[in-house]
Amino acid sequence: MQFKGRWLYLYILLEFQSSVDAYMALRVTTYLGLLYQDILRQGQQPAGQKLPPVLPIVLYNGQPRWSAATEIAELIEPPPGKLRDYTPQLRYLLLDEGAIDESGPLALKNLTAALFRLEKSRDSGNLQTTWAALLDWVRGPEQRSLRRAFIVWIYRVFSTRHPLGIELPELGTLLENETTLAESVEK
Repeated sequence: MQFKGRWLYLYILLEFQSSVDAYMALRVTTYLGLLYQDILRQGQQPAGQKLPPVLPIVLYNGQPRWSAATEIAELIEPPPGKLRDYTPQLRYLLLDEGAIDESGPLALKNLTAALFRLEKSRDSGNLQTTWAALLDWVRGPEQRSLRRAFIVWIYRVFSTRHPLGIELPELGTLLENETTLAESVEK
């Protein structure tokens, strides 16, 4: 991305969870350290420059609601006095699928919320409403890459045994003719 007149590489670290892990903040901290070591080992970081920023995201779709610490410092016994200055600090962004308010007016204007809603659809009305919102979101020509990625994702989610029994054509056909997917969902 462009930042202050120069290119800045932002890494996005994604961790998918279907169950609560009390030590997720520690795992994310470990992943971040390993990522930075790998960047240095592969010579991807120019000498003298700072390491790139990383946005750690935990995507959770399980039950019950997420209850684990989102900050590594929350997992460490607070040390006395000035030792607190040396407690590691790293927070991850939690996207808890079940905590999203689907009744609000913005629920379908947020791509992530709409994808979660689509994944949880259990009736055809909800599926069609969400599908229409997603199609509007990725309709423009500048969204072609996102649209293709979305088609691959939707195919993988719904080509297996979805509760609504949706049958999709072959992936190659979907990628060649994007309207085929819309027609399949409407059926």
